[in-house]
Amino acid sequence: MNAIDLVGHFAFALGALSLAMRDMAWLRGVGIASGLVGLGYNFFAAATPLWPPILWGSVYLFINAWALARLLRERRPDDLAPEIARLKAETFPHMSLCEFRRLARDLRWIDAALGEVLAREGNRAHAVMVLTSGRVDVYAGTRLRGRLDPGSIIGEAALVADHPYAATLVAAGPVRLACWDAADLAHLFAASPATAIGFERAYLRLIPADAQVRRRSAPMPVPT
Repeated sequence: MNAIDLVGHFAFALGALSLAMRDMAWLRGVGIASGLVGLGYNFFAAATPLWPPILWGSVYLFINAWALARLLRERRPDDLAPEIARLKAETFPHMSLCEFRRLARDLRWIDAALGEVLAREGNRAHAVMVLTSGRVDVYAGTRLRGRLDPGSIIGEAALVADHPYAATLVAAGPVRLACWDAADLAHLFAASPATAIGFERAYLRLIPADAQVRRRSAPMPVPT
């Protein structure tokens, strides 16, 4: 086995190694290294360069390099707006920046005043909201059962289970919420299962905190 054969084996070994990478950036990076070594092999392996594999190898290199550059750009946290960055840090800390950016594209902000009804008992959920500032009172009928603090996710359980709200949610003062329409989330989750998993993980992480909201009477599950 001569040196050029070793180069060829090394190129294919790098290609196989790239498939074992769990992180997409590493997969792209190792794939680029494999392609570069492969180009060298195809140029020197025969008496004349093997142009078809060199041409298509260059195309694959360009695609991988473009995808890697886009991925690294999406992972940069410094260009997130401060309010969006705080939402990421406080509510979705386990979601990758890439997935969070997809989620943030469909985000809209809602400001509500004291006494404004955010969700009404018996109505269907058409959106999912994250309370980012202020507090929300939880009513079952006319009885105040608890209060939601910033970080609470509203509407996710009712939306997933296709059940009506189990309580009425009323702004206890000026509040601000991050909101996603149900149709937008359904489309996003179908296109990106990783984003759906990250959103569900954030909701499950907050359940213990929501279950211990300040109560003024007998306990009941906090509606979402």
